[in-house]
Amino acid sequence: MEVKQKIYLVLTGIIILFLVIIFLVVPFLIGKIGKAASNLALQKEELEKIQGEQKDVLKWKKDYQEDRSEVDKIINGFITKEGAIDFIVSLEKIAQETGNRYEIKVVEKPTSSNQSADKSELLSFVDFHISLWGGFPNLLRFMVYLDNLSYAKEIQGLQIQGIVADDATKGVKMGDVSSVIGIRAYLNPAD
Repeated sequence: MEVKQKIYLVLTGIIILFLVIIFLVVPFLIGKIGKAASNLALQKEELEKIQGEQKDVLKWKKDYQEDRSEVDKIINGFITKEGAIDFIVSLEKIAQETGNRYEIKVVEKPTSSNQSADKSELLSFVDFHISLWGGFPNLLRFMVYLDNLSYAKEIQGLQIQGIVADDATKGVKMGDVSSVIGIRAYLNPAD
């Protein structure tokens, strides 16, 4: 064989070997690339899902921070057993600021055999009666101040009666009003 024929023969063998490698290796690589692409797509979906969950968590955290301050206000609005005096002092202060003479009494809870122990433990409270003497506008201002107190409370009753004669012992004069306000202040359930 001549050199030319040997070169052609070697080149033909190399081309055939190259084609065999291409036909065997390329489909294998294409399969690997396809699997890698599908894995990448799945990982991208998972990443987007995690990022969405992270945004949700950040939103929940922000909502929690906003709601936490409201919850703290509500919790701080309950009277602690030791802090009942603070509530009474607040009532006295607003009575003085509104120009009313006052008297505050704690109302004893009646013991009822019908009331279940579970129900009374759920929501404890203290009832007060505050008697006020002064002008009707002073009573209205007292009610506004009372409404703005940060304590958890509710008005149970309101009795208003006009004063028909001066009474120096109570410091009231004809035309003023005498009022009795029933107030229920709720105790902190954690106490």
